[in-house]
Amino acid sequence: MVVSYVEEIVSEYYRLKGYFISKDWKYRVPKEVTGKKVSGWKDIDVLAITDKEVLIIECKAFTGYRSSRETTKKLSEDFKQAERAIKNARLVGNKSIKKILVVDSSIKKVERNLKKRGIEVYLLEELMRNFLKLLRKVTTMQEHPMTRTLKYLVEHEFIQKSMS
Repeated sequence: MVVSYVEEIVSEYYRLKGYFISKDWKYRVPKEVTGKKVSGWKDIDVLAITDKEVLIIECKAFTGYRSSRETTKKLSEDFKQAERAIKNARLVGNKSIKKILVVDSSIKKVERNLKKRGIEVYLLEELMRNFLKLLRKVTTMQEHPMTRTLKYLVEHEFIQKSMS
């Protein structure tokens, strides 16, 4: 399986913020939704959970492969099915649910349309700046190689404060 750089950054950022992280959380999609004779499978890129909230996070490098309408419809449907699945799995309880798209490069029309549907949209650049600020405050040893590398670069000022 190919590792998505967006998923890696997002999952480590939310882990450092204190969330329990599950990457590529698989769930069944009913055949009525797939339009086929059998049900199918999908996954949530990053599922981030605390005692107060559940974040359903989809990570994309780019949102412009289809028309704005098609992209908005597909992502909205994916979030709807993912929310149904985590509720069925009893992962929610009385926690609030947030649906988040993190994207490296986006089409503004898609962002506006998703926000109208209750889906938060974050640009990877913004999240990365917040990640670097968070790393400046972290004092514990980091296990993930990417996070350790970034922490080293921040501590030794290879990444300047103006960039974070």
